Amino acid sequence: AGLLAVLTVIYKIVTGAYFERFVGMFYGLKGQYSGEASFDVRLQMIFNGLEMWFRSPLFGSGNEAFSLKGGFGTYSHSTPIELLANYGILGFIGYYLFLFLAFRYTWGLFRSGNDYLRVYAIWCLLALACITFWGLFAVCYYEKTVGMVLAVVVGLSHHYSGNSFFGRTYQ
Repeated sequence: AGLLAVLTVIYKIVTGAYFERFVGMFYGLKGQYSGEASFDVRLQMIFNGLEMWFRSPLFGSGNEAFSLKGGFGTYSHSTPIELLANYGILGFIGYYLFLFLAFRYTWGLFRSGNDYLRVYAIWCLLALACITFWGLFAVCYYEKTVGMVLAVVVGLSHHYSGNSFFGRTYQ
């Protein structure tokens, strides 16, 4: 039954519309026509977002500025581009510094000798990797679910790592 479920999932992915977009992305990255208008529009969104960021590199253009001034009437479909256009390098660093610290705490748990903490850390690292990868192709810092997952990962990783914000350790 497990093999049948895996094969069904693979079939659904390969025959779905997102797979065509994903394949078209590689053609577009090679400089060829992607065959998918969505990729070409998103590429233009990236250029427009970077142009907005260059106009105000430190603080960005303001909350939801890309939706209003980006020329598309919608968000940029990329977390890094959205952060740079809206909040500048400071917002970009703030968001990714949070992800980096979450990774740092979780990596420390992964390297521990406790098997329970290592398994926990593997799942947390996978969650962080998925959020980071997903953020390349979607704006995920608005998502409440992502915020909750990050809060749980950071809170528990911080707790289990034995660190305290005040310099004391938990025992």
